Amino acid sequence: MAQQWEDDLKDWVAGWDAVRGTEAPPQNVVAWDGSVPSKDGLVLVCPEDQVVMARGA
Repeated sequence: MAQQWEDDLKDWVAGWDAVRGTEAPPQNVVAWDGSVPSKDGLVLVCPEDQVVMARGA
């Protein structure tokens, strides 16, 4: 189930970027996998029960 959710997230981000238009920079949205991201400017998405851990990271 988690893999399907991550695949759907990529499609949702592409659609949202298209709705926002070309003037806005594309968002880099990723599903949080428990590790600290190595890139700046990421938007992390995680289940509600992992919010505290994601913010701490």
